[in-house]
Amino acid sequence: EKAGVDWYVRESQISRLKNIIRRSLKKINFPENEVSAAAYSLSFCVAKISYEKDCDERREKGIMSVNKTQKNLFEKVWRERE
Repeated sequence: EKAGVDWYVRESQISRLKNIIRRSLKKINFPENEVSAAAYSLSFCVAKISYEKDCDERREKGIMSVNKTQKNLFEKVWRERE
């Protein structure tokens, strides 16, 4: 069973993912002036998919329903990063 804060709301993990994406984009000669925006967009999409998958798994297992606090935390973390 997982414990603690999920990766998609931890600043260090979000930054790590964005750096991996940035490096990958630069390796394939992605336009330099669009790398940061693309890294943000891709990391947000991955985080949102992961968040939704975690919510679905919790509902299926009956462990807990997704409460507004958890949803607000996800939205707050990602809104601050824009």
